[in-house]
Amino acid sequence: MDDAFVGEARTAFQILALAATVLSGFLLRRALRARARLKELHQALAPPLRDLSHPGSPVLVSGSTAAGPSGWLHAPYSGTRCVWFRTEEWQHEAIPGRRYEGVQASLVAVRQSQAPFVLEDRTGAVRCYPHGAATDKIALTHDSFEVEGQESLARPAGGDTDRRRPGRLYREWSLAPGARVVVHGTVYTWDGTPVIASSLDGRLLLSTRTAPQLRDAYGTREFIGWTVFLGALGALLWSFLG
Repeated sequence: MDDAFVGEARTAFQILALAATVLSGFLLRRALRARARLKELHQALAPPLRDLSHPGSPVLVSGSTAAGPSGWLHAPYSGTRCVWFRTEEWQHEAIPGRRYEGVQASLVAVRQSQAPFVLEDRTGAVRCYPHGAATDKIALTHDSFEVEGQESLARPAGGDTDRRRPGRLYREWSLAPGARVVVHGTVYTWDGTPVIASSLDGRLLLSTRTAPQLRDAYGTREFIGWTVFLGALGALLWSFLG
């Protein structure tokens, strides 16, 4: 009886360990991407803005944001004055066969400003073209949920309970004037002056972390991914070989 119980328990543990290993594979993929990104951050040059490198060079530069040639922008939902914004609209729909206990969310609309803004430090200034930029730790300036069938538009969300009902979620992020930001992009020349934009493969990152904090964040992501994967794999091997 005890042997049978141990056998059943061992099989259950093996199944759980196998499932954990498979799931941790997603973290491993994230860790590998983080490792590649961390390598890029370490290889990028970090000159003051007056000494930007030759066109085509990847850089990791920091400074304060200022209005570009188009002037200040206004974020669509909050009306916040900014130099860059992104909005997302999510549709929450009831899962068939259930009533409000669960919803599935799908992204139905994205809007991101394309107008260039200026990045300034004590040595100079450069225009940054944010087309297709990925972001990190940008301030959330609007977050509201409209319950389906109610007239209120962009009503402040009442919490997780409301968000488990059918409706629409509206979110907005923006960079305020004077915000400290790190830009990881590529140097180009426009009208004889250097500018920063995405690389040829579309890589551009805007972050409100410092450069060391950004590197640490990717390093931590890589460490966690490898640790979880190797731990799950070790438990799986132990369950079969132990």
